Amino acid sequence: MGGIDVGFIGPTFTWSNCRNLGDRVCKRLDRAIGSADWCTQFPLAGLTHHPIISSDHAPVILDTHMQQQRTKPPFRFLEVVTRKLSKTTRALKRWNWQHFEICDRELNRLRDRLSFIQSQMGSYCEEEKQIQLDILDKEFKMERIWKQKSPELWISQGDCNSKFFHTSTIVRRRRNHVWAIQDDNEIWRRSRHGIGTLATTSACVLEAIWNCRNKAIFCTSPPPPEEAIRLISKRAMEFSMMSEVNNNYDPCINQVPVQVQQQMYDENVVCFQVDASFADGVAGIGVVVKRPGAAVSESCQSSCLAFNVLEAELEAILSALEYAWNDRMQSIVIQSDSKIVVDALNLKEMPMAWGSYPVFSKCLSFIPKFSSVTFIFIPRSVNTVADGLASQARAHHMCHLSLV
Repeated sequence: MGGIDVGFIGPTFTWSNCRNLGDRVCKRLDRAIGSADWCTQFPLAGLTHHPIISSDHAPVILDTHMQQQRTKPPFRFLEVVTRKLSKTTRALKRWNWQHFEICDRELNRLRDRLSFIQSQMGSYCEEEKQIQLDILDKEFKMERIWKQKSPELWISQGDCNSKFFHTSTIVRRRRNHVWAIQDDNEIWRRSRHGIGTLATTSACVLEAIWNCRNKAIFCTSPPPPEEAIRLISKRAMEFSMMSEVNNNYDPCINQVPVQVQQQMYDENVVCFQVDASFADGVAGIGVVVKRPGAAVSESCQSSCLAFNVLEAELEAILSALEYAWNDRMQSIVIQSDSKIVVDALNLKEMPMAWGSYPVFSKCLSFIPKFSSVTFIFIPRSVNTVADGLASQARAHHMCHLSLV
């Protein structure tokens, strides 16, 4: 009769002879095996290995309703106190966190540190013993706190469909679900944010490796390792900025027909014409600045690394936004000959090319800083100056500000 390994999260070994360095022996003696019926009845079950504290065996807990990330429990108090007394509620929440939740957080920190030490097999014996004593002391204090709490636990069980179909679904779901990920420092990340950060970093590393591989095969000179590291850092920083974009913000961006564009250029609006030139992973940026009433126009050129033409066009618009913000402009119009980028910024949606979304989200984060921002599509024949500046910047790796 076959069984399904439930798997585990936490330290690998569940038994140790508690000796020093070369004499230490660690084994995984405990594991959880469930039948198909049991896995069907408890689809969210999981096994957790806790660090070894006061015995040679690690506590092993089988949770039939393991949650990946528990929500913060609501605060409850007497209705007569909480009614229309928001300050009292906030003060009680702060008091509860300072006196009780800190103890719980410190206990979790000690357990994580102990798990890390026991997974290293190094010379941490004295620190390991001290942490074990600290955990026992904290657990004694937490026991007194939990004696005053009486939570009601229950497990919701639903009706089963066909046995074969439901068992296959449960096994596949268990295989595909990610409860925790161990990072390079052998620390288990269980929160959604931690797992997402590691996944994003891994994707950035693979993307950089793939691009460097292509350059090494198809280019005469392979890129240096420092370039790959710089690209990975750039990608990770861009993705981390995505969470800062306010999805509820609805800027006043209008798609204006070409025939009425000239009516918008009053004495307070500054017009930007931008373009990008892309080849072999290098983007040249050309920006033309037309101030109202000025006899000449300003221009700026720069070059940067990019992965595709779409990202290069977004980098050009981002350069214009940064230029306007540094110059304390309030109302601007940005003209580009990339209809895809203009439509995406006007609709605030970019369903294609996930790799370009970090730069796109950074452009969106600049929009609330201005009184008004308008994105307009113009034909390439009208954007020849910016196009020439971009081609020149890419060919000569220029970074230049001048008057045209």
